Amino acid sequence: MAHVLFPTAFGVCAIAWHDAGITRFQLPEATEEQTEKRMARPGDAALAEGEAPPGIRRTIERVRLHLAGTPQDFSDAAFDWSLASDFQVAVYRQTVP
Repeated sequence: MAHVLFPTAFGVCAIAWHDAGITRFQLPEATEEQTEKRMARPGDAALAEGEAPPGIRRTIERVRLHLAGTPQDFSDAAFDWSLASDFQVAVYRQTVP
C-alpha cells in the first residue's frame, strides 16, 4: 500500500490506498509527524502527493475543498472495505446519503 500526506485548511491530512481503493484516511493530528505516525503501516510506501494516482489526487482535492468550506460528495470514491471492521463500515454507510 501507499500513502501520502497533504495540506488542508485544517492541517495535514493523509490518505492510503492500493489497487482496490482507499484503505485509510487520517484527519490532522497536532503535528505532521503525528499524522504520519498514525497513518504509516509496515510495508507502506510514503509518496509525494504528485505520485498519487489520478483518482487519489481527485479525492485529495475534494477533501481540500470540503475542509475549506465547500461541501463535496465522496460517494463515488473507490474504497476497499476489506481492512475495515463491520462497525466502521456501518458508520460510513450511515453518513453517506
